[in-house]
Amino acid sequence: MHRRMMRDLMQREKETLKRLKIALTAFIHLPVVFTHEQVVSWYPAQAGTLGKILKLYIHDTFGYGQAHGDVLVRDLHRRFDKRMLASWQPSIRLAEDDELPYWQEDTWFKPERAIKALEARELVLAGSWESDIITAVKQVAIQVLHGMPRKDAQAQIQDLLQKNINRASLIVTTETTYAYNRGRLSSFKANQVDYVRFSAIMDARTSPQCRSRNGLVLSMDSPELGANTPPLHGRCRSVLTPIYSAYQPELITPQLLDWSTVKPLPKGWRTA
Repeated sequence: MHRRMMRDLMQREKETLKRLKIALTAFIHLPVVFTHEQVVSWYPAQAGTLGKILKLYIHDTFGYGQAHGDVLVRDLHRRFDKRMLASWQPSIRLAEDDELPYWQEDTWFKPERAIKALEARELVLAGSWESDIITAVKQVAIQVLHGMPRKDAQAQIQDLLQKNINRASLIVTTETTYAYNRGRLSSFKANQVDYVRFSAIMDARTSPQCRSRNGLVLSMDSPELGANTPPLHGRCRSVLTPIYSAYQPELITPQLLDWSTVKPLPKGWRTA
């Protein structure tokens, strides 16, 4: 079940990147301009498209986080307390095959405040992104007005497009982790989980921030939870996993609760 959900989420991530690439190709082009005033006032018809794509994707990703959180909670009840499992109700509706959730608007639970915060985040992010692109295109157009050959300008536009396709990959990977983990936290709260554990993918690419937190435990009501909910950096792959102290008291130790030696987040990075 876990693997099927992750495969489906990864497929949606690929589809979103494809949509962003198409949108960027239409967005990043050298406008036909004749005066400096026309360049300065240029604003592409596609403005707002990137935000719409990210907003739609973040809704789905948050839902996947919720659904996967419910699966993890159910597995804990199954492993430790069959009586609790018998009375347990998921925080969102699961599909009939008990594998993948329904995603229609009227069938899965989305906490209003969390969704609004996610939407606001994506709109700010996309707005800043589009503003950077517009500024860069205008700079190239001004160079054309000052005598740059159009073929050289087109080469700069193609380079700008490729850089923003790479930026799209970074944004989608990071925002996946952001919305997915907050969906999980929503599920954990609804299911009365009292602790979470930081789980990093430990390999050659693991950041110092995630490596230093891997395996540490934090209570769900800790004021430090927000600052330690992934992503902790660009392309962060870490997640939070649920713990019920009644089931796993051996994990609630002073050593695992000690976050005093974790590495600070990258300069300027904010988790919320």
